[in-house]
Amino acid sequence: MPKLTSTFKATLNPSAGCCRRISQIQELPVAGYPFYSKPGPLVVVVVVVVVVVVVVVVVAAVAAAAAAAAAAAAAAAAAAAAVVVVVVVVVKVESCNNRSYVQGWEKRSPKRAESKDENLVVVVVVVVVVVVVVVVVVVVVVVEGVVVIVVVVVVVVVVVVVVVMVVVVVIVVVVVAVVVVVVVVVVVVVVVIVVVAAAEAATTIAAAVVTVMQVVRVVIAAAAAAAVVVVVVVVVVVVVEAVVIVATAVVVATAVIVVIQVVVAPAAATLVVIIVVVVVVVVVVVVVVLVVVVVVEVVVVAEAAVVLKKKPVLWSHEAA
Repeated sequence: MPKLTSTFKATLNPSAGCCRRISQIQELPVAGYPFYSKPGPLVVVVVVVVVVVVVVVVVAAVAAAAAAAAAAAAAAAAAAAAVVVVVVVVVKVESCNNRSYVQGWEKRSPKRAESKDENLVVVVVVVVVVVVVVVVVVVVVVVEGVVVIVVVVVVVVVVVVVVVMVVVVVIVVVVVAVVVVVVVVVVVVVVVIVVVAAAEAATTIAAAVVTVMQVVRVVIAAAAAAAVVVVVVVVVVVVVEAVVIVATAVVVATAVIVVIQVVVAPAAATLVVIIVVVVVVVVVVVVVVLVVVVVVEVVVVAEAAVVLKKKPVLWSHEAA
């Protein structure tokens, strides 16, 4: 094999750490370069891929734990630090390796000059890959934050709907209580009429009693009419409220199901399903209560009408 004999010195910086001084080289074979060998592009790519994988795992863990803007900032900072470290390491290796061939060697070996260009391409590719990974991680963290905000908004809307339905139920209970009071008053008046009719004994006060009973009859008629009007209004209000509650429940359930299928992550699906079930149960209970109230009111009004149709005994002398 032919030999290439050369003698040269390379002046290097002793503090470089990864470089060594080449004092003199004799009888260098043309087929190989026996002194300091620098890592090829494949080694650099492997190192960079390992670093990027570690950074992505750490960033994913931080984003899953925080799920907020702080996680995005931490991820960006960690990825940026990884980029800086990778670039510094690659530049340092390139600098140390290239200084081994400062004097004369690149002129004698064009392959070394080509390897420098290849390593520069590797550095550019590594930087681009790391930047793309950083952008993807930041986008993922931002999307997770938006999903969390949407879930919170849905929960707040459901809570507001439940509170509104509870308020409606309270209003209905108050109206029913008022109606019950009116019915009790009517019953008391009717009882008073019966007692007065049974106590008819003195004919001297018959005219006065008749006059009083006429007034009482007018009052009873007015009270009955008022009670009927109140009951009709309550029935209409109850029916409207029942329709509104059912429609609201359907809309809320549909919206929540759409959110579950489109936006919410599978981990949060259980909570949302529980909320939907609770809302549906509350709506069903409210509707049942309203139906029972309407039935009770109709029965009470019917009984009052039957009582008012009976003519008191006190007025029996009018027929004579």
